[in-house]
Amino acid sequence: MRMRIVTGLLPSSLAFLGIAAAGSSPDQSQTVTFAEAVRAADANSATPEGKRYDGQLAQFASEHEGAAMGACVEASKVPDMSSFQVVLRLTAKGKVNQALVKPETNVGVCFRDKMKTEAFPAPPKADYWIRIDMQLRP
Repeated sequence: MRMRIVTGLLPSSLAFLGIAAAGSSPDQSQTVTFAEAVRAADANSATPEGKRYDGQLAQFASEHEGAAMGACVEASKVPDMSSFQVVLRLTAKGKVNQALVKPETNVGVCFRDKMKTEAFPAPPKADYWIRIDMQLRP
């Protein structure tokens, strides 16, 4: 199994476009679409701060994500070993305050839910999006 982590901060203009269309104010407690979250993670990964943070996340992933993934595969009677992406919005302290997965396979949903309880390294800024690409092979 291989994973790639990409980070990103949701630009306020993206939040405004995605949330205002639904008639809500673009505050940070609102949810965003999967595509918006991926764009945010990709944008932040391109910054110098994002590149440094990617290094911290790679170390974190090697210590935490493998066990979570293994538990999800074992917990599924018929694990769907399709690749998936998880995007997470982190607080300034590294706690997850929004988590999305696509596609929503049984293993992907389980992994997303396990990531919700993780304490990630503190990101460069609050409301910081990261992307985890899980490329699975049976």
